[in-house]
Amino acid sequence: MSDMTFDEFFDQFEPPELTEERKEELNQDWQGVNGAVAFSLIERHADNWKEIDYMMQQWLLKNGGDNE
Repeated sequence: MSDMTFDEFFDQFEPPELTEERKEELNQDWQGVNGAVAFSLIERHADNWKEIDYMMQQWLLKNGGDNE
């Protein structure tokens, strides 16, 4: 058995931080895009939860939402 804690074990699966280059790859022209289309684009292009979060926040900001 390992001496690893529960948190240390799950930290191994944390996706990498988003680089500026990857953010550029994920950028879309979100202005006026409805939720169904946004979902489809996010599902197609995001590889992990951090990327999903980033893309959803970008869509929300461009379509009248706030970041909270």
